[in-house]
Amino acid sequence: ISPAWASGVETAWRIPFPSAKHGSRALVAVENTTLYALFEDPDPAAHQVTAAAFDISSEQPRELWRTTGPLPKSFGHPSFVFDGDQFIVGSIVIDKASGAQSTAPWEGSEAIAAVDGVVVACDKKQACSGWTQEASSWVRQWETATASQKGVLSSLDKLTYPDTPVIGTGEHQVVVLPVNSNTHVAQLLDPQTGQLTDVGSKSPFREKQNNVVSFAITSDGLLVFNNDRFVTYDADGFITGTQAYKQTKRIPTRDGHIPTTAELTEFLSGARPAWTNASVTAPAQAPAGTPFSLTVTPSDGRPPFTLDPNNNDQFHPAANFWPSEVRASADTSVVYVESIDHANTGNRFFFDTANGKGHGSPEFHDAEHLSWPFDDLAIGVTIDGVVAFTPKAS
Repeated sequence: ISPAWASGVETAWRIPFPSAKHGSRALVAVENTTLYALFEDPDPAAHQVTAAAFDISSEQPRELWRTTGPLPKSFGHPSFVFDGDQFIVGSIVIDKASGAQSTAPWEGSEAIAAVDGVVVACDKKQACSGWTQEASSWVRQWETATASQKGVLSSLDKLTYPDTPVIGTGEHQVVVLPVNSNTHVAQLLDPQTGQLTDVGSKSPFREKQNNVVSFAITSDGLLVFNNDRFVTYDADGFITGTQAYKQTKRIPTRDGHIPTTAELTEFLSGARPAWTNASVTAPAQAPAGTPFSLTVTPSDGRPPFTLDPNNNDQFHPAANFWPSEVRASADTSVVYVESIDHANTGNRFFFDTANGKGHGSPEFHDAEHLSWPFDDLAIGVTIDGVVAFTPKAS
């Protein structure tokens, strides 16, 4: 992120989209300098969705196209999957250039990835399928029964911030499926054949009571861990190492690439995160009467410093400001911290580290699903539509 955020945050522009008070908000994704949005008609009887594209390379967004199409019967909160000259949201296929909408034949499933011409769609229950496009029609290449699916990506994954479930390269690319299984935490799905590999065995962690096993996606594998041990796997599902470690509430900033398994192993072993600007540590357990503070450790060897989340211009108490996402400028003059469950009890601030002050705004607090197309622009979704935020200095 840009050091300009030290001056505070303000609203740059808004794109209004209608939504019901308790209805779903717009879904958005950014690719290069194009913002794509999809939103349901607030009138449930309409059964329609509207897609739109905007050029966001200038100070104000410029609408490129807007189209309306039928709402699929089963439409939850799917992710955008980019596939060449089109993108897919659930089972809605949209042409990037024109906005033309069509419905894919995997009704009841949602696209979760596109790998080398194959779109992988899963039903969030126990089945996935692979599809290729030939001329104007979709052809199913395979269908696979899976373990009980848990969701596309782990919500606990604050270590690597993956934006896709695809890991590996070339012939070794696979799709990671988190699963509810008695024996494993995930399955690896070959997008070309549908073949499944169980990964993340729970057996090495069995001896601990009340044990919680979770995993982190790396660029070339998985790292499965509990409070004091982790096991690493490559993209083919083979174990590549196991190691004891001491758990801390330390997370790396989100301003580098997705780390490799080796990089993440070094970080969990106590090293600074080589792939990113800094790490932020919350206190394991603050003694009564001790001010809650966050420790920021720059990755380039400069000394650590502390931030007080209560020192903010929104007058929001932040007694337990547990970070869920952190970012930092390259010189760590600005550190962005978002706390868990910001929509209810948490918040998000840009900290000017020169004076320790955290900057936010009511609208910035209320925005969901932030994306960061530029170092000085963040885009989120509110009940009123899409809102962009920029540093006050710009």
